[in-house]
Amino acid sequence: MELVFYDVETTGLNVWKDKLTEVAAISGNSMGFTVLLQIGEPLSDFIVKFTGITDQLLLEDGVDPRLALQRFYEYLQAFKKPVILIAHNGDQFDKLILHSSFRRLLGENTPFLQDCDIHHFDTRLMAKFLYPNLKSYSLKNLCTHFHIENPNHHRALNDAIVCKKLFEHMFQESPYTEFRILYRDIYGKNF
Repeated sequence: MELVFYDVETTGLNVWKDKLTEVAAISGNSMGFTVLLQIGEPLSDFIVKFTGITDQLLLEDGVDPRLALQRFYEYLQAFKKPVILIAHNGDQFDKLILHSSFRRLLGENTPFLQDCDIHHFDTRLMAKFLYPNLKSYSLKNLCTHFHIENPNHHRALNDAIVCKKLFEHMFQESPYTEFRILYRDIYGKNF
């Protein structure tokens, strides 16, 4: 099994309508992936301020969204073993918009949704499970609580790297020695 920490940046918060602007990931052994997506429409001022991603950046460095998703699929396939995609608040956002984008851009029968052994894990749920008395479980507040540097918040690769550091910190502090057991205790099922 390969742990792959990922994050996405988007045009908004509607997982069924909004578009991906950036996808990034880093594996447990630090094999990285990042891609910007050309979305064919202007970004809102809010998103530009929130992420630092501009229309010009997407135009100059972005690729066709279908190609971007195909590259991400190939990155995951290259591990040649089951992949656990780990994101902060992933169960509520990243996983949903990623799957929605694959369906919209590549069709219902896209290989990503059919023939990959991919499971999802959410570090926000992990934090709630291991630290039930914290007041906030946002990535920013957890980084502050655990003294984890977060220099470029709301860019996908930075957030994926920070998610990896957060996961490693919490796992090392936990009584767990096997990820599979932690997964089972949080989700109530095996993968």
